[in-house]
This record gives sequence, structure tokens and C-alpha cells, in this order.
Amino acid sequence: MKAFWYSVPAMKFLLRDIEIFVHLGVSDEERKKSQKVLVSISFEYDTRKAEQSDDIADTVDYFALEQFLRNFPSNKEFHLLEKLHRDLFDAIQKQFPEIQNVRLTVQKFPFESGSIVMKN
Repeated sequence: MKAFWYSVPAMKFLLRDIEIFVHLGVSDEERKKSQKVLVSISFEYDTRKAEQSDDIADTVDYFALEQFLRNFPSNKEFHLLEKLHRDLFDAIQKQFPEIQNVRLTVQKFPFESGSIVMKN
């Protein structure tokens, strides 16, 4: 008889199109007022402990992650979307070290006919 193992090393999670407001732009004029950008993040997390305990302490608090994303740009200015993307990615890794395989998308709407998207 073959042995079957129940093993889920990680589940994939997705938070999509979270609106954040940031002072972003090359010129001083562009950075004067905050602009809306959309942030999406996907990641993997080992859920085995939470599956057994049914306790929020044993998983990623999605509300805390969303609030972290929304609050990240406060009191910061960025000239380039690339710098915002890198700093946000690094801050997520530092604040939530238990999540793995983070994929971050930051989308800015500078044009009426399109947008700029940074992905890693």
C-alpha cells in the first residue's frame, strides 16, 4: 500500500490593487501633491500551523499587511517609480520575513491612455 502525505509547504496569497498615495515624480511640481498608485502583492506562506490551530497568530495578518502598504509612503518622496518599488519591496521583506516568493507590482497612471507597471 502506498503512503500518501498531506503536505502543503506553502499556499499562495494575493492582495490586488491596493490604492496608496505617494509623492512621486521627477520634477518638484509633480511631487508637490500625492498621486495614486496601485500596489498588488502575491506571496507564499507555510500555512500548516494555522491549518491546525485556526489562530490568527499562526498566519499572516492580511489586514496588517494591507495597512503596512497603505502607510509605507507617508513622509517619503520618490523621484522614480523604480526607487519606490525597490524600497517597498525591501520594507515588506523586513517587516514580514515569514513570507516567501514575494511578487510586487506598483502601477502609476501618468498618462490618459496607459500606465507604467513595475514588477519583480
